[in-house]
Amino acid sequence: MMATINDDKNNNNNLHGDPDGEHEGTPERAPDEHNARDKYEYHGLGGSAKKAYSKLDNFWHYNKWKVIIAAFLIIVISVGAYQILTREKGDIFVLYAGPDYIGGNSQPNIKSAIHTLGASYADYNGDGKVVVDFAVITYLNDEQIAEAKEKNDNILIDLKINSENLKKFNMEIFAGESIICMLDPDLYARVRDAGGLMPLDKEFTKEEIETLPVYDDYGIKLSETKFAKYYKDVGKLPDDTVLCVRAKSTASIFTGREKTEKRHEINLKVFRDIALFEYPEGYDPENQTGDVSDTADTPDMSDMIDTSDTFDTTEGNQ
Repeated sequence: MMATINDDKNNNNNLHGDPDGEHEGTPERAPDEHNARDKYEYHGLGGSAKKAYSKLDNFWHYNKWKVIIAAFLIIVISVGAYQILTREKGDIFVLYAGPDYIGGNSQPNIKSAIHTLGASYADYNGDGKVVVDFAVITYLNDEQIAEAKEKNDNILIDLKINSENLKKFNMEIFAGESIICMLDPDLYARVRDAGGLMPLDKEFTKEEIETLPVYDDYGIKLSETKFAKYYKDVGKLPDDTVLCVRAKSTASIFTGREKTEKRHEINLKVFRDIALFEYPEGYDPENQTGDVSDTADTPDMSDMIDTSDTFDTTEGNQ
């Protein structure tokens, strides 16, 4: 009776791959993944070559995602560094922020018009050419959104992008490079009330101020300047756009006080030239029957000015 029980027990162990009955109930191990690779992938390799290949294969098996992510980051950083190093550095820094999207040829035309004013003196970085950085941030306040929807029931306004653009604007005003600003009145008031603008009496004489279409003590009505009337793409900006200039940026902590003051001084001169712009000799606006070309009396600057923008302009607000 007991012998029969022992035989059954031994037979049970044998079914699990333990012919000697030494390990009760231990199943036979299936070949693991590395054994499979050893059988098929390492075939034909021997000695040190097989050992090196095995280590490399094992490392890749457990670290491939780390390697892929690291390689991706290296590529992104390298491309970004290349773009920064090869991108033309700006001399004149202009910001438009408001409800309009400035697309097509309007951006390069506005930049060309501004470039014309500072071409002879605005080489801030000394690289032999004058580059205009023209940043565009499209933002609509609640009232403008309501008006847009009232005019067009089918209009789609991405409120998330609109909110993000307001954050971009705040960051640019706080720590960006833009100095000459063309702002929607609502955004203008935000900056003015925060002490971010230079007063006109610090930039112009009393006699000059009397000749300007002033908005208040800090801003000028851009649409009423001769500059906007002469250059049609500037004149296409909203009629209530306010021309103003930022106070010296807090970025001087990082860029150096002397450099910041020099850049601000040059941009302030361009700002004055925009505000005090006079029509070219022989031009009579009263007899003008059509729009003045943006390149009227202006050489082609397409190869001389930077056509990239500080910000990617978002079309989602239209």
